[in-house]
This record gives sequence, C-alpha cells and structure tokens, in this order.
Amino acid sequence: MNPQIANVVSTAAFRACHGNVAGHIEYRDPDGNVIETRELSEILLSPLTRSMDEIVMGAMLQCAHSDGPSMTDQLRGLMFKRGGIGNDLAAINIQRGRDHGLPGYNKWRKWCGFEPITDWKQLYEIFIDPKTVDMMRKLYLSVDDIDIWVAIISEKTLPGALVGPTGACIMGRGMKELKIGDRFWYENARMKNSFSPAQLGAIKKVRFASMICLLSDYIYQSQPWALALPGKGNELENCNDILNMFPIDLSAWTNEPEPQVPERYCLSNCDESSDSSGGAQDDSGWF
Repeated sequence: MNPQIANVVSTAAFRACHGNVAGHIEYRDPDGNVIETRELSEILLSPLTRSMDEIVMGAMLQCAHSDGPSMTDQLRGLMFKRGGIGNDLAAINIQRGRDHGLPGYNKWRKWCGFEPITDWKQLYEIFIDPKTVDMMRKLYLSVDDIDIWVAIISEKTLPGALVGPTGACIMGRGMKELKIGDRFWYENARMKNSFSPAQLGAIKKVRFASMICLLSDYIYQSQPWALALPGKGNELENCNDILNMFPIDLSAWTNEPEPQVPERYCLSNCDESSDSSGGAQDDSGWF
C-alpha cells in the first residue's frame, strides 16, 4: 500500500479543524486558574513569554472554537498580522484547494460511496447551518462547484467526531494508507526493528496525560484523556494516580542490546582507503 499522503488529505481534510482553533490562548497555573489571556493574532510567530506548564495547563482546560462553518476572526484577516493587517486562513484554504486542482465536493462524495448532490435542497439535510446553504447558492453556480474544504467544515458531524461523513471518509482512508503502508509503523511485527509484544503492550498503556505528568515541572493534575475537557468520566486526577493507572514502564527494554554505532560516518564519495583519523570532516567526506 502506498504510504504517501494523499493530496486531498493534506490540502483539505486535515485542515478542517482550523475552524476549531480558539481566538485566544489561556495560560493557567497548576491549580487551573487563568493567569493571562492573549489573542491568538498577538502570539503567532512571537517568542514565548510564559512557561510551557502554563501553556499546557491552559490547553488542557480551554474550550475549542465551536464546530461548524465558522472560524475565529483572529485567523480571518489577522493571522500573522503586521501593522494591523494579516492573512485570511479561510480564503487561503479555499484557494489552496483550487491551486492543487482538488475536485469539488460531489466528486469526493462519489469516491466515498455516497450519492452525489443533485439539488441545493438536499444540502439542508446534510450541512449544519441552513444559512451556509443559502450563502453557497449565491456564491456557486452549481452544487458541483462546492470546494471540498468548505463542504467538510459544513457537514453535520458524526457522533463523537469533529467532521461529517465525507471528511471522515477522506481522513480515514488517508490514515489507513499511512498506517498500513509505512514499514516503520510501530505496531508492525516480524521485522528486525519491530517492538516485542511486551514492549508494544507497555507503549499502549501510556497516555498523553502520563507524559504531561512525567515531563512537566509543576503540573500535578490532569484528566486521563488530556485532549478532552474534564468532565464526567474524565475528571481531573492527581498525577501520581495518573502514572499508576497509565504507567511508563521501560522494563521490557532492559535486555535490549546496545545499538551498534560506527566510529566513523561517511557522507559522500568515500571509501575505506580515504578514511583518515580525526573528529572533524575532511576532504574525503568522512567524519
């Protein structure tokens, strides 16, 4: 299976969640209290002014922008702004799809096995907001002209998902090809570089919350599913409990042989006779 990323995946589908980016960033202390709030346009391409722990805590407890065909004004006209004027990410996403020659929404519905849209009225059942359909009828000459990125962010989302059927189809097939086609995918077995069953089991016990608790300086609590907001079934837990529930256990690697690292590396046009002593690169290409 070809593991290369598909044009439609990288150009449109994986950019669907641009609409979920919040217009501000919250920095929080270890107890979860907001220390500072800054607009997104003020911090893009700017040096960090707060600690990583404050950024991570803020990200774990901050709501995303609402689902649907909308995007924060911080990205629509203010992205990477200079002198008060910035880029419009929504317009860029649409134009990028056209520059890459992506077919329209109907082509992808057919590719995914769905019935193509033949009438604007059908979209009222498929898209989240009727106002979106009304706007499209004014802007597009035909239902066949609808840009795929616009459609993906407009579809009614599937249960528990951030995208609708067409977006999920495109993303799912893209991720399957990446996973099955990549010989270095960590679950692949029977290869020289494969993890043992015990190592794979240890990896799958770890959660992102485990890494946050282990690697942060001052964070002492996290929800088990760190990328979802705390709530029923995902309450904030003490980091000691998180690491007990989802341990980072490296014992399965204890008896691994030491990696065989050559003393010298050749970058180009080298042969053994040209190898010379010393730690720096010489004219022969050896280090």
